Amino acid sequence: MATSNEPDFLLCMECETPCYSFEWKDGKLDSILCTACANEDPTLFATPEEFEDEGGASLPARPPRGPNDWPGRRRGRSRSVLRSPSRREGPI
Repeated sequence: MATSNEPDFLLCMECETPCYSFEWKDGKLDSILCTACANEDPTLFATPEEFEDEGGASLPARPPRGPNDWPGRRRGRSRSVLRSPSRREGPI
C-alpha cells in the first residue's frame, strides 16, 4: 500500500519507461528495476514531476501500456513469413 509521499510510478532516466514495481523505505527509493533497459541504479529514476523539471519530454496523458504505445514504435504486423521445410521426394 502506498504511503502519502510514495509515487504511483517512477520514470527511468535512461529510457523514460514508467516503472510501477519498486521498494520505498523511509521516504526514499530503496530498490527498483527497469524491465525495459535493466537499469537498477536508484539515482537514475525520478518522479514525473522531477522528470519534467530535469528537462525530460512531457509525459503522455496516460503512461504507455504496451510496446506499440511508445512514440517511434512501428505499428502493424511484421513482414516475416514462416515457411514450411522443403519436402524431400523419394527415400531418405
